[in-house]
Amino acid sequence: MPLFENALSSPAELEARLRMHRLPEIGPKRFSRLIEAFGSASSALSAPASAWRALGIPGACAEARRAPSVRDGASAALTWLERPAQHLLMWDDPCYPALLAEIADPPPLIFIAGDPSILERPQLGMVGSRRASRPGLDTARAFARSLAGAGFVITSGLARSRASGRTGCRWAYNRCAGHRA
Repeated sequence: MPLFENALSSPAELEARLRMHRLPEIGPKRFSRLIEAFGSASSALSAPASAWRALGIPGACAEARRAPSVRDGASAALTWLERPAQHLLMWDDPCYPALLAEIADPPPLIFIAGDPSILERPQLGMVGSRRASRPGLDTARAFARSLAGAGFVITSGLARSRASGRTGCRWAYNRCAGHRA
């Protein structure tokens, strides 16, 4: 299984995009602005801080580019991508969900646990709770199972910890698409 879906990106560009994604105060608009201005995430990360400031990017973003936590976060994402059925779609990937690309600020990266081809099917998002009651968990399971059985993909946020099962997604007949934008 490839580490990333976009054949146009090199491993160095993948790592650079993962690092940019980890920067403080970088949302979809700033991420896009940097790539458009410099042509690639690799070039953006190599550009001087003054060039970032000229684009209206906060100084905290430019300063954090070489922080160990940013590199460690990118490394952790690469490790996650090495596991079976883990994928990363980038907004310039032809497999990026068409409807998601139409929103005002589409996420530049989508981490997917499961089959990325189901992202074009009708979906419903389910949000969990850290303090879900037993009846709440049962209801979430029933909703997820029923909706998946009706053909909907149940999308959840790849929560880490005990909250990961709170959406009922894991009981939805393997028609779940986990994501972390």
